[in-house]
Amino acid sequence: MSNSLRSALNYLTARLFELDAGTKGTHVQFPIESTPHKFKRQRDRYLRGISEVHVAAIERLQPYNGNEWATNLQRLSNLHKHDDLVIVAHDYLLGGNRTVSKKKNPNVQRFTMRMNIKPALRIALGDGLPVVEALEVIQGQVAQTLDAFKLEF
Repeated sequence: MSNSLRSALNYLTARLFELDAGTKGTHVQFPIESTPHKFKRQRDRYLRGISEVHVAAIERLQPYNGNEWATNLQRLSNLHKHDDLVIVAHDYLLGGNRTVSKKKNPNVQRFTMRMNIKPALRIALGDGLPVVEALEVIQGQVAQTLDAFKLEF
C-alpha cells in the first residue's frame, strides 16, 4: 500500500511537470527530504521544469515542515529496500459490561460482571511505529494532497 501511495505522489509530480513544461518529463518524482538543504539538492534532479509555485507547494509537504506522514511514507515505501525489523506484538482488547439485579430483595444489589478478552496482533517497525495506523494517516494525507491540486488540471 505504501508504494501505491508514493506512486500517486509521483504521478502528481509528473502531471505538474507536463502542465508546467508542456511535455512529458523523465526522472520526475515527488521528493521526500528531511531538511531544506536536502530538498534543494534534489530539486534540480526531480523537479526541474516544474514552476516555482508548484515546487513551493511540494516543499510545504516535506517532513521538515511538520508533515510526519511524509517521513512515515518514505520509511514504509523503502521498507523492502532495507532490513528494518517488523515486530508483531501480541496485545489484548479488553471490554466488558456490568449488570445490576434486585430481583429477590430490593435492598440487596447483585452485580454480574462479564469480561471480554480478545487477542490482537499489532504490527510495528523496530522503533514502535504502528504500521496499520501510520498507513491510515498517510492514505488520508495523500488523498488530501491530490485533492488540493485538482484545480490545476
